Amino acid sequence: MTAAPGAPRARGTTERFVDATVAKGDRDRGVVCRQSSAGMSFASWDVRSGAVGATTIATDESIGFTAWLSADGRALFRLAEDSGNEHGHVEPLSLDAAGEGRDLTPGLAPYALRGGDSSLDGSTVVFAGQCRRHQ
Repeated sequence: MTAAPGAPRARGTTERFVDATVAKGDRDRGVVCRQSSAGMSFASWDVRSGAVGATTIATDESIGFTAWLSADGRALFRLAEDSGNEHGHVEPLSLDAAGEGRDLTPGLAPYALRGGDSSLDGSTVVFAGQCRRHQ
């Protein structure tokens, strides 16, 4: 994927797009995963104009492995974990405004995320995880 028109860039920064996906419920919205000297990040993508949003979410993974796009393209669901062992909890993060996510499964033990998706209308989110005691 080449640089989208209107994509914000710092002077002298090398940036490349690693992955992109379009929201299934709103085909004009999407998310890109880009890599620069600052690391990898997700950002919103206006599919029609090609513009990439200024709000970014730092990541070390690409789309589909530990993160997936909501049906409306406004949020990214990802595994939040701090220990580096790839066990944590799923949280939604807004692609429109920076902020903290919220734990969708606060009562569960930390788990490894194996995949996820949402219904076309966005009313249902499903994901598969595996906790340590069942591995």
